[in-house]
Amino acid sequence: MLKIIVLIFSVLLLLVGCVANGDYDADIPELNQDTSQNDLSLNSTETNHTQNEDTQNNSDIKTINDERTQYYEPISIDLAEYLFAQLHDIFEEDNGYLWGELLHTPFIFLDTETREIVANQQDPDGTFEKLGNVYLSTLPEHLIAAYSFQDFNGQRWAIMPWDMVVTDKEHPDNILRTMTHMSFHIQQPSLFGDSPGWDTSHMNQEFARVTIQLEVNALLQALRSEGEERVKNIHDALSIRVARRIEFERSKNENIFEVHEGLADYTATRLTKTDIDALLIYTEALAGNLKHVENMGGLFGYISGALYGYLLDETGIIWKEHVRYGIDLSTLLQEAHKINNLLSFDELDLTSYGYEEIVTAEAVRLENYLRLLDDISKMFLQEPTLRIPSSYDSGDMMLNPSRIFQVPGVGEVYGATVVISGIFGTLELYDGYFARSNSTYDGRIIATDMVIEGNRASSSGWLLALEDGFEIRPEGTNYTINTRSN
Repeated sequence: MLKIIVLIFSVLLLLVGCVANGDYDADIPELNQDTSQNDLSLNSTETNHTQNEDTQNNSDIKTINDERTQYYEPISIDLAEYLFAQLHDIFEEDNGYLWGELLHTPFIFLDTETREIVANQQDPDGTFEKLGNVYLSTLPEHLIAAYSFQDFNGQRWAIMPWDMVVTDKEHPDNILRTMTHMSFHIQQPSLFGDSPGWDTSHMNQEFARVTIQLEVNALLQALRSEGEERVKNIHDALSIRVARRIEFERSKNENIFEVHEGLADYTATRLTKTDIDALLIYTEALAGNLKHVENMGGLFGYISGALYGYLLDETGIIWKEHVRYGIDLSTLLQEAHKINNLLSFDELDLTSYGYEEIVTAEAVRLENYLRLLDDISKMFLQEPTLRIPSSYDSGDMMLNPSRIFQVPGVGEVYGATVVISGIFGTLELYDGYFARSNSTYDGRIIATDMVIEGNRASSSGWLLALEDGFEIRPEGTNYTINTRSN
C-alpha cells in the first residue's frame, strides 16, 4: 500500500501563478549572491568529496535535460536562517490565538541533489550539527528526498526541497505561506485527530465541477459584501452545495478534504496576509484559476475550505473548537447565520456567479480533456514502456494531485512531477506520465529513448536509480524491472 505524499506547494503555485509580494521581502538575503562561506557544508572535506563523486556518477544523466537543474543552488545558510526566523516570528505573533495552541513546527530545508538538510531545531537524538541558528545533517537514505512530512530521529518533520525556495525567490511571502501551511499539517492531528483520508474523484464530473466553481464564486461575493447581501450570497452558496451533494454521495469526503487542506490554507493565509484586501486578492487569484485545473477533486478543498473559515471568522462565533475531520464547515456557517429554506438548483439565479461562462468553459475543457486522454492512451498502448511490478514499489509516492487521470485501457495516470521509491530504487518523473494498472497495480513509464548506465536508467522525462540486486530486462517489445540474475 503506497503512502501518498501530496505536492501542496506545486498545487498552490499552479493555481495562483504569481502573487504580488507581501510584507516579508525586506532585508531578505540575496539568493544568488556569492555565498561561498555560507552554503551548507556538513564537513568541508567530506562533503566536497561526496559532491564530486555525485557529479561524476550523474554527469551522463544530467546532460539529458539541463533545464531540470537550471535552478539548482546549494542551500544558503543565511537565507535559511532568515526564513526560519520569519516563520518563528509569525507563530510568536500569533501566540496560539488562531487555534488555541502554538504552531511552532520542526522544519527542514532539503538539498535533493546531495540529501543535505538544514533544520530549524535540534533533533531529539541530538545528532544534528549546530551552525549559527540552524542545524545541519543528511536525510537518511531510506527516506524519500522530496516535499513531504516524514518521521526520523524521533521527530516528525515538515520537509521542503530547497529548489522550491530558489524557483520562487522573487516572492518570499509565497515561500512563507507554504512553510506556514506545511507547519499546520504537522499540528492537525493534535487539533482534529488522525485524518481518515478521502476520495473526491466525483468532483471531476461536469456537474460537480460547475457547482464547486459557482459555490466558490458565491462565497467570494459573500466575503466582499456585508449585511443582507452577504447572507444572500451565503444562502446561494449553501443551496448550490446541497444540489451537488444530492447528486453525489460523497459529502463526507468533501468535508474531510476541506478541513485538511482548506483549513491549512486558511491558517497560512490568516497568519501571513495582514489585511482582508490582501487575503481576498490571494484567494480570488486561486479561485479564478479553478477552471484550468485538470483534477478538480484534488484542489477545490484548498479554496472552499479556506473560504468557509474566513466567513466563519466574520460571524464572530467560536467555531474552531467544533472542528474535527468529517465536520461540514458549511453547516457551522449556516447555523451561525440561521439560514433555512435552501433553494433547489433550478430556483437559483446564478447569473452573478458566472454560470454561463463556467458552463461554456467547461464544454471547451471537456473536449480538450478527452483529446488529452486519447493521446495518453495511444502513448502507452503504442510505445515501448518500462514496467515496475507492484511488489517492488511498496515504498513512498510523491505526486501532483492536479494531474491525475483515469485513462480507459491504461489505468490511473499521473502527470509529472512524480517520485516513487521502493525496494527497487527510486524513480523521478519530471516530464510525461506514470501509469498504474487498475487490476495489477503495476506501474509503467514510456521507455522510447531509454538509456541504461549500470544501475541507472533515464529518458528525456525521467531518471531511475536501481538498488543493488535489481536490473532492467526486455519483456517482448517492452521492458520490466526484475531481480538481478546470478
